[in-house]
Order: sequence, then C-alpha cells, then structure tokens
Amino acid sequence: MSEKKGTELSKLNRFSNGRRLFVLRKIEKVANELAVPELVTAVAWALAHERTARKLERKWRQVREKRSRGRGKAKEIDIKLDRIIGAMFGALNNLLEPLDPTSELAIKVRAFIDTYFPNGAEEITKAEFEDTLALIDEMNEDLAALTEEQLAELSILYHARGLAHLAPLFHAELDSPSDGFQFRTLHNARLEGHERLCELVGGILFFTRDRDNPQNVEKRAALLAPVLDANERVSARRKRRNGPDVEVDPNTGEELLEDDVLVDEDGVDQDLDDTDPTENA
Repeated sequence: MSEKKGTELSKLNRFSNGRRLFVLRKIEKVANELAVPELVTAVAWALAHERTARKLERKWRQVREKRSRGRGKAKEIDIKLDRIIGAMFGALNNLLEPLDPTSELAIKVRAFIDTYFPNGAEEITKAEFEDTLALIDEMNEDLAALTEEQLAELSILYHARGLAHLAPLFHAELDSPSDGFQFRTLHNARLEGHERLCELVGGILFFTRDRDNPQNVEKRAALLAPVLDANERVSARRKRRNGPDVEVDPNTGEELLEDDVLVDEDGVDQDLDDTDPTENA
C-alpha cells in the first residue's frame, strides 16, 4: 500500500450510517467477486450491525422532531460548551499570530484549527445539540492523547479540562428517556459501526498482506477503493464545513439533506417502519 493510502487510513473519518452501508455494500460485492471468504464473513458482520443501527437512526429522527431543544439542563450546558469552544478558538488564534509560520508550534496550531475550526467556531456552537456533542467527543478523544504540557503549549489546557468535564454532563441530559429511547443508545451504535469498519479495513490489509503478489495488490486496491473514496469525500466536506458526516443514500452514495427521507435498498420509506429499534441493540 502506498504511503498516501496508509496515511489516509491511519485515522479514518467517522461516516454516517448511510455512508457506511453504501461503502460496505460495495466492499461486499468486491469480496464476493474476488472469492475472499474471510472478508465476505467480516463484511456481513459489519453490515448486520449497520442494519440494526439504521433502525436506531430512524427512531432518533422521530424522537428529535418531537422534543424541545430546551429540555432539562441541556441548553444551560450547551451555552457553557459554546463559551469554551469560542474561547479555545480565540486562544489558538492569539497564540498563532506572533509565531513564525514555519515553526513547529505554528504548524501544530494550524493543524488543530484546520481539523476542528476550518470555518471558525460557529459551525460547532450553532449546531444542533447532538451534532455539537459528536464534534466535542471527537475533539476530546484527540485531546486526551495529549499531555498537560502539550495542551499548555497550545494554550488550551483549561479549555480541554472544561470540555472533558462538561461532555459527560451533556450526554446525561441528552440521554434522558424520550419515548423510551436514549441518545446514548444511538451514540454507542455509531461508535460500534465505526469500529467494525476499521476492523474490516484491518482485515483487508491482513488478507492482502503479500504485496509482492500482483494479484494481492489488485485485490487490496479494489477492496479499499470504496473506503478511501468515502474518506476523501468526508475530509473534503469537513474542510468546507466542520461537522459530523451527513446522511447519504445507502444505495447511491448521494448526500442527503436533513429533511430527505431515508430509504432502504428496496426503496421503502424507512420512517414508516414501526419496528422497535431497541430490540436488537
């Protein structure tokens, strides 16, 4: 695998449920054509989860349309998070301004800004509660991997502490039962879907590891192509507008607007399915 592809896969973007379904179906088709039984089994395992997760996505869509944004203390916590996010963005820019643009620290600061604030802080602070939380969760994962010295060097040590403290409280508010459904259930399903896709990518790399064999190189390229294409699309979108991946049509890969109806491979209106989304969770 080329260095570029290795870099692209080193930290895979989180795809929406529809995009994962689209990618997995394309991989399944290639795995069947190439007759790689281990990967056929692995992709079936990932697809099974995504189909269950899709029920949760539909249920959450219904719940979110019914309830008020101001439920409980969620709005109060959201305001505090917005202030921290705004202050963090300001601190990073203030630190960057006097630095030599070619310095190591300037490069680190710009990389953080490009990742989480490509168009400023408002795309996080003005997002829906759950979208804001999804972005903060990803940010917290990266911040947790840094030492206090590294965070202090970026001038965001106390911002990071504030986000780490408030994110679980925000989760707790959004997790309060609504129509018997908790956002945490969907959140965990999304994380599991991402992990299964990452494990499948690892399986592809393992079963095509003999790169001296031209056939294996071709197999690897064909199997990874859907993932790399989707990852590039999500990266490009986040550079334009930071936020969780948008939903896509699982049959065509076309990005959907928020109000578009989600349909399955048979073209059936999924929002009309009354199946209990928690039965397989």
